[in-house]
Amino acid sequence: GKPLVMHIHSLEVDRGGPQSKGWVYQVEKRGMEYADILMPVSNFTGHVIHDYYHIPWSKIVPVHNGIRPVEPFKSEQMFKEKMVLFVGRLTRQKGPEFFVDIAERVLEKDQNVRFVMAGTGEYFNPLLERAAQKGIAHRFHLTGFLNLDKVRKLLSIADVYVMPSLSEPFGLSAVEAVQFGIPAVISKQSGVSEVLNGSLKFDYWDINRAAGYILSLLHDPVLVENVKA
Repeated sequence: GKPLVMHIHSLEVDRGGPQSKGWVYQVEKRGMEYADILMPVSNFTGHVIHDYYHIPWSKIVPVHNGIRPVEPFKSEQMFKEKMVLFVGRLTRQKGPEFFVDIAERVLEKDQNVRFVMAGTGEYFNPLLERAAQKGIAHRFHLTGFLNLDKVRKLLSIADVYVMPSLSEPFGLSAVEAVQFGIPAVISKQSGVSEVLNGSLKFDYWDINRAAGYILSLLHDPVLVENVKA
């Protein structure tokens, strides 16, 4: 008999795609039908709730994620090339295979770039193979799991941050990058794209656009300052 308020951070449709209608989806749907108020972390997730779970907008109240402020710092580069960074779980939802494809496009135009993926997940070995098959393994590095201090060390030397998620309820990693003054290239299919107004945005499948944005940021310091503003 108590009012039920649910804070929605992630859903089965985000993780498995729109065709995911198994028991996890059913539990989520029933819980949201019982709830009086739903507080998703973005308007993007609000639309997922409405469109795929058929919950009325009248009880959906998006509230964006917040983040603790971090004192940014810069570290000495470990290599002479520019560095493009991805941080996140290596799962379908995060679009890591698109990051490999984007890297290939960039390296066709500019070999003076290294791509670093920080994170672990079931896509780790397939991504290693994908990078090798594309002939870019000498410029593409997978770190595996890193603790927060090591992630921040990478943020302190990165030149561009990329988030190619297929369906990202929010995307705090992009906010962490921006706190370090790194220009971000982020998927439109994310909640964080609603609040990072200066970042460059692309549809996750549009690898040519993403690669073009990265190349522009690596060679145009005025654009970098505008994106960071």
